[in-house]
Amino acid sequence: MDYRIIKKEAFVVYGIDRVFTADQGEHLIDIPQFWIDSVQDGSLEKLSLSTQKEPEDELSPINAVCWSNDGKEDSSFRYMLFTYMADHCNAEGYTMLEVPASTWAIFRTREHSQEDTSVVIQELIKRIYTEWLPTASYNHVDEYELELYYGENAHCYSEVWIRVVPK
Repeated sequence: MDYRIIKKEAFVVYGIDRVFTADQGEHLIDIPQFWIDSVQDGSLEKLSLSTQKEPEDELSPINAVCWSNDGKEDSSFRYMLFTYMADHCNAEGYTMLEVPASTWAIFRTREHSQEDTSVVIQELIKRIYTEWLPTASYNHVDEYELELYYGENAHCYSEVWIRVVPK
C-alpha cells in the first residue's frame, strides 16, 4: 500500500456536516448522496466561495473529515464537507472543527476519474482496516479521518488520513 507517516500541528476546518450511521453499510450510499445533494443545492459551491481564495495547488478547496458523534456509543458518526480555515475565509454559519495535533498515516489511492472517487476511496478504506492496520507498527486512534481530493476530471487521486500512534 502506498502510505507515509507524518506529524501535523492542530488545524481548524469549517463546513457542512451531517450525522451518518455505519449500520448495514448505509453510509456507503448516504455519503456519496450527501455530496450529490450538496452540489445540486449549491451549498458546495457556496462553501468553496467562502474561502475567498483561488486554489494554489492540486488540492481541492473542499475535502472531507469524519469524527465521532459526540461520544455516542452507537455506530453513528459525523461527516463534514470542509475547507481549511484561514484569515481570509468567511466561516459564518458553518460548523467549525479543531483537529488536534497528531501523527497521521496517509494513504494514496490509484489515479481515477472524478466519477469513481467514492468507489476508490471506499476500496482504500477497506484495505486500510483489513490489510494494513492488522500488520502495521501503529495503532489506530479513534476520531478524525480525513479524505483529501486532488486533480480534476479523469486525472484525480485521493488521500485518506488516519490518526495513529506507534505500538
